Amino acid sequence: MFVYCADTWCDSCGERLRREIAEQGLAPADWDDLYVDSDSWPQPALEEPTDGPDHCANGEHCLEAVDLLAYGLPTVAFKPVLVGAETQRIGAPTNDGLTEYGVAYLKEMLDEPSPTAYQTALFAYWRELYRDEL
Repeated sequence: MFVYCADTWCDSCGERLRREIAEQGLAPADWDDLYVDSDSWPQPALEEPTDGPDHCANGEHCLEAVDLLAYGLPTVAFKPVLVGAETQRIGAPTNDGLTEYGVAYLKEMLDEPSPTAYQTALFAYWRELYRDEL
């Protein structure tokens, strides 16, 4: 996982960001210099439990994106049923488990009484991803 511009990125997207920045000639002299600001250079970060599900900031364009069709996102005429900012694909998870607060928060979200079709698919993915913590 990488931290860059106040967001988290999966390993693949973080490495791609590094390559793109380097191609523009903006890379630090030492690629392993951990003292470079994460606003100007993607920094490797430790994966650790978080207070809620966290996904790659590259979203649907993530190189390791998760396709919610595999988790029951319905389709009409071969197109996913989406509303607003929802997307068929979401960024890869970037956290390594949940804190106690994160588990409570996730359980609260999963108890949504009237989830949309998108939320139902997302929740199915999260239930699988965090099954050991739930």
